[in-house]
Amino acid sequence: MGVILTKYRREFMYLLRYADSSELVTLAAGLPLLIFQFLHPIINWKNLFRRVPFLFDLRGRPYTIAGKWSLFILPLISLVIVHDYLFAPGVTKLFTMGGRHDRMAIFLSLMLLISYYATTQVRVAQAKQAKLSGSLALYLLSAAASSLFYAIWRDMQNYRY
Repeated sequence: MGVILTKYRREFMYLLRYADSSELVTLAAGLPLLIFQFLHPIINWKNLFRRVPFLFDLRGRPYTIAGKWSLFILPLISLVIVHDYLFAPGVTKLFTMGGRHDRMAIFLSLMLLISYYATTQVRVAQAKQAKLSGSLALYLLSAAASSLFYAIWRDMQNYRY
């Protein structure tokens, strides 16, 4: 366990030492979103029904419901994304493609998309919102996808055979 923590500490210190200001601002913007994703269901826990919407159809209406515990699936996915961005960029290769700004755009777009979806789950379960806004979700998804595809295209252009 001590070896793993030492490795994380070394990687985190490396990040702080060699990160530029824009990467630190990206982390400063992304980490509160992660904390909000965990706190929002906890704060509203007593106001929620036992079953909450889990998946939405293309019109934005919920079509699958699950237990209240399912509200923590998306924050856990965000936690994996933050972990991958901070400590293990080589595991999924998501944050190793393209330049720094491509990685930051992908990271923030994914965090915003997951935060919006998680907030919508809670608000629809409380009957404060009728459906998921498909246009906003597609906008955030297209921002993440365009940054990712641009990074892949640029890496393919620079690839040497």
